[in-house]
Amino acid sequence: MSYTMTEQELSKLVADKMHRLTSTANKITKDWHEAEDAAQQGCIKAFRYMDKFRGDCKPYSWVTRIVVNEAKRIADNRNRRPPNDDVPVDVVDSSGDMAHPESPEAVAEMLDLEAVISKAMQTMQPDFAEVLSLREDRGLTYSEITDRLGILENTARTRLAKAKAHIKRCMEGE
Repeated sequence: MSYTMTEQELSKLVADKMHRLTSTANKITKDWHEAEDAAQQGCIKAFRYMDKFRGDCKPYSWVTRIVVNEAKRIADNRNRRPPNDDVPVDVVDSSGDMAHPESPEAVAEMLDLEAVISKAMQTMQPDFAEVLSLREDRGLTYSEITDRLGILENTARTRLAKAKAHIKRCMEGE
């Protein structure tokens, strides 16, 4: 059984059910703004792939499945990103550096660690350092890294793993 959905039918469905689609996405993302993004992206994909609709379910069910998949993708990407607000404001001094309320020994240990990591970054292959910086410093997802660098996701993952392994070796004194 094949059913061809028209653009007008899909437009009416989206217009009539957008709030409901967003509410469904919100149950997954737990964030209304992200749910709106998921619903919008899902509807865009539905329009883009409407010729793939086989008619073996109701059009609303098909669009809902696309929106749910988008909501899951958005939630997964958010959960993979490092938190942006993990350092309380009172722990950062006016220059932007971390304040060190610890003992002088702890400060010295931290400075030694910073020196080892700095040296590791300088001796690391540039491709590895670039992926590490994009992921850890900028908080980009693997998808965003691959788009920016024009590489495969597996390549980005491999480079990140090798960068971390290099830092670990430097920290262990190899």
